[in-house]
Amino acid sequence: MIRSSEAILSVPVPDDDYTALVNVMAVLYAIRERSQTADEMFEPLWKIIELLQAYDVEFSEETHIALQVCILS
Repeated sequence: MIRSSEAILSVPVPDDDYTALVNVMAVLYAIRERSQTADEMFEPLWKIIELLQAYDVEFSEETHIALQVCILS
């Protein structure tokens, strides 16, 4: 889904191309809908991370990047 969304969003939309505009809007709508689900799905994980950080547990930059990749995919 990410690759197809990137492909649709990376193409410039000409002023008179209604179909391309509708495709871009559909992708943006799907992203908005999915972001709510992803936020809810990963909320317990973020709470665990916040708790661990309260006890001075450090996470590497690679761990933070991996978490972001999981959320975006």
